[in-house]
Amino acid sequence: MVVNNKNNLLYVKLCKNGNHLKIKELLKQNRVTPMFNNNLPLITACKYNNINAARVLINDIRIDPNYPNNLPLIIASNNNNTQILLIFLKSGRINPHIYNNYIYKNAIKNNNEEILNILNNETNTNFFYKLFNCLCIWN
Repeated sequence: MVVNNKNNLLYVKLCKNGNHLKIKELLKQNRVTPMFNNNLPLITACKYNNINAARVLINDIRIDPNYPNNLPLIIASNNNNTQILLIFLKSGRINPHIYNNYIYKNAIKNNNEEILNILNNETNTNFFYKLFNCLCIWN
């Protein structure tokens, strides 16, 4: 199959509100550019909380979930998309401590206990650093 702009635009549209099986099919058949237009498909899936599309994209090794500048992760965090954040965190392909624990701060601000529990159980997260960040948010 040939990659063309029409397929790439359909790919982005499917990431907004479409069927994740069709996304998987397009990726498998190499009919789309996986990180088309600066990772717009993953950014779109995160923005519109398309959990199944995000799962397909995050699990595709050709897609860097950190590109550009951790934007997909930041969008999911800003929108408090718990299920997509869980997929990101469980994938092991992202750094959950970007921008001085931005995700942790958003989880506190949004009272997202599920994300807080995952981040609190990480051995890489320093307890005192987290406590300091909590105090800074509340003051």
